[in-house]
Amino acid sequence: MNMLLIEHAKEKFGLPADWEASSIRAGSPEGSGNCPPNAFQITGAVYQRYLRGPKKGRLMFDKKPVGHLCAVAITKAEHDAYLVAWEIRTGKCYRCCGTGEVVTGWSRAEGKHAAGQGLALGFHFDGARLRMQEPRNVVPCPRCHGKGSCYYD
Repeated sequence: MNMLLIEHAKEKFGLPADWEASSIRAGSPEGSGNCPPNAFQITGAVYQRYLRGPKKGRLMFDKKPVGHLCAVAITKAEHDAYLVAWEIRTGKCYRCCGTGEVVTGWSRAEGKHAAGQGLALGFHFDGARLRMQEPRNVVPCPRCHGKGSCYYD
């Protein structure tokens, strides 16, 4: 869902293709801080990438972004409508993004995904940064029964 949330933000606000999210916050029903009630606040920018070395190709979240930080908000109702439209447009299940598998969680102690902990789709927070994580412990998607398609038989 996080990957589709970022894609939704790019489409809705006309953000550049290389714009990357650095944080995602979910607002409570009453609203909290800068995040509106029942909404997601996505903050990000265009970041440089490492050109050589062991981190080649990874984003430089610790360096100053190429552009200004931009915070956008998407309500839960808007995102739910986007997920249905995305499913119709692509024919893929939005829960697993068409892969047929979902990550069960992340365990800092074990260094791998463990049931009931962490975030879906291989994202985890390292300090204050959102990081992609290679899925190590995945299960068939409960929504599409591991088929990846939104058309159920």
